[in-house]
Amino acid sequence: MYWANNVAKEVLEEAHDLLKNHAQLTTTKGRALRDYLRSNPMQRADYKNVSAKACSAGSIAHDLVELWVHGNKTIRSNLARTTPRMIAVNNKTTMEIAKLAHRAFQAFLEWAKLNKFDLWETEVPMVSDEHNFGGTLDCLGTVKGKFCLLDWKTSKALYADYLLQLAAYTLIWNENYDPPIEEVHLVRFDKLTGEFEHFHTDDLEDLKDAFIRMRELYTIMQQVEKRI
Repeated sequence: MYWANNVAKEVLEEAHDLLKNHAQLTTTKGRALRDYLRSNPMQRADYKNVSAKACSAGSIAHDLVELWVHGNKTIRSNLARTTPRMIAVNNKTTMEIAKLAHRAFQAFLEWAKLNKFDLWETEVPMVSDEHNFGGTLDCLGTVKGKFCLLDWKTSKALYADYLLQLAAYTLIWNENYDPPIEEVHLVRFDKLTGEFEHFHTDDLEDLKDAFIRMRELYTIMQQVEKRI
C-alpha cells in the first residue's frame, strides 16, 4: 500500500506543479485551478491522512456508545448533553469530524429510546465446552422486551462475518445460561461519516449451523497440516 501510494503521489506532484503555473489566470478555468490547489490535493492523495480521518468519526461515536453502555445514570445524562465542541476538544479533532460523531451518537440514543433498550451485561467472557471455542460477548440486554445479544462495529459496511460471530456468541450463551437469546443486533458506525446503522434478526439456526461447520472444518484442517 505504501509503494502504491507513492506511485500515485509522484504523478500528482507533477500535475500539482504544472497547475501552479496556470493558476494565475483570471478566467473561470484559472479560478477552478486555484480552488483545486486550495483543497490540499497532496494531503487528499495520501492514504495515511485519509485513513486517519476516515476512522475518526466512527471511532469516536463507537467510544461514546461504549461509555454510555458502561456508565451509570449520571454518566449517561452527561453524555446525552455532549456537544460537538466538547467532542472536538476531548478528542483533539476537527469540528467537522466532531459533528459527524455527535450526529451518530445522537442517532444511537434515539434508537435506544425508541426500541426500549435495557442493558443487562457487557464484556462477558465465555467458553463453549461442547464446541471448544471461546469469546467475549459485547453486550446483553432487552430490545422491545426480547432478550438480545448486541455488538457495536466501526466499519464501512455490515459483513456476513459479523452475523457468524453473533451466532457463535449465541451458541456460547445458550449452552451456559438462561434465558436463551431471542434476537441478535448489530449497531454499526461508518468509519468515514460516523453514520449510524442498525440490523437485527431472530432467524439464527442456519447461522449457528454455518459456524459449527466452520469450527469442525478448522479442526480437520489442523489435523491435515500436521501430516505435512
